[in-house]
Amino acid sequence: MQNKIYYKSIPIFPYIKKHAHASTIVELSNGDLLSAWFQGSGERQADDVLIMGSRLRKGKSEWSKPFVMADVPGFPDINPVLFLDTQDRLWLVWYIVIAHQWDTSLLMYRISENYLKPKGAPIWSWQNVILVKPGDSAERGIQPNDRFVKSVERQIKEYANYLENTIEDEEIKRQSLAKWHEWGKSMLSKAKGEDMIRKGLLYDDKGGYIEQDTGYPYFQRMGWQTKNKAVIIGKRLILPLYSDGFDFSLMAITDDDGEIWQFSEPLVGPGNIQPSIAMKSDGTLVAYMRDNGPPPKRLHISTSKDNGMTWSPVR
Repeated sequence: MQNKIYYKSIPIFPYIKKHAHASTIVELSNGDLLSAWFQGSGERQADDVLIMGSRLRKGKSEWSKPFVMADVPGFPDINPVLFLDTQDRLWLVWYIVIAHQWDTSLLMYRISENYLKPKGAPIWSWQNVILVKPGDSAERGIQPNDRFVKSVERQIKEYANYLENTIEDEEIKRQSLAKWHEWGKSMLSKAKGEDMIRKGLLYDDKGGYIEQDTGYPYFQRMGWQTKNKAVIIGKRLILPLYSDGFDFSLMAITDDDGEIWQFSEPLVGPGNIQPSIAMKSDGTLVAYMRDNGPPPKRLHISTSKDNGMTWSPVR
């Protein structure tokens, strides 16, 4: 008798009036399923938004009564991601929105080693924030050779060349390049910290400096958001991130289970956000990204051959 493949839908909870969005699910080591989502009166503009969860025991057909997984009182808790690491520990990663704008998002995570109980939330043994630092040190302001700024600048030029060489209709090409020029100008300004100009120092190659107003990296380091699961390669954990402020993506990477984080070069394109990573048979990583830019809405992709540190041009 051949095995049958079938689809079965089991509602986690009945209809509610509150907003319930961005679900995530993980299969636990005992075969149970654990799901999480955010729920409240809205999204970033509702202080009552929190992370809820529910369990489906192996072999059962009814989800448990929903319970609170995480709640920072007075702040919206958004976009949970659940996964197990190489030590079989359960991670919950999400972000809070500090000032009701996406570019004020702050990444949070919790870890549990005691999550197999039949009811209620896991017992969390650790909680911390993920502080994102994709550029160089900027103690006295962002310097001209900052690696994040240089990468954004290079990829803006590369994408302009891509549009120039692939669009055949001259009027469409003209319009597309004009839109990309404005988009790129905004991205580069944010990368340079021009939203936060303060007194600083401009250093030269010999270690000397002059006093000068410089940009500071608030926008580089804040506003990064979660959506899709981490990918684990050996001891490396790669957590996909995106920014609604920049409208592009980035990878958070740890080789020691979250003790130290490093960050890939940014993946810069016209609204390529919320990356989901797959691995090809040759080890190449492929990031598939939602199109948050202008029409036509099409999937964006980029590849990495060095376990997530550098990525091919977004296309």
